[in-house]
Amino acid sequence: MKWKKNMQPVDWSCMSDILIEDEMGDIRPMSEPYFKAVPLAEGVWQVLSDGDYSYVVEGDDPPVAQLGAGGEPTDVDRAVASLVVPEIPNGACLQLGIG
Repeated sequence: MKWKKNMQPVDWSCMSDILIEDEMGDIRPMSEPYFKAVPLAEGVWQVLSDGDYSYVVEGDDPPVAQLGAGGEPTDVDRAVASLVVPEIPNGACLQLGIG
């Protein structure tokens, strides 16, 4: 498998004891990747992955600029982090997005 620079594959084996149910009622370990894509219109898909819906839309727009990495954290960044980080349990999976 080919990975982008500085990216490592995710090891989902620790999730094998967590079971999820798909829309057909099949139960499988969370460590087994699952997704279903449903075309909604030309160039638009609804994607169900592990219980979450996402949407994929084709387009000719340039890629979204990478967020963050704008230098050292500011005092505001540190203040927000000091409030948020203690609330995140060890081993939590964070999902970040735009919109």
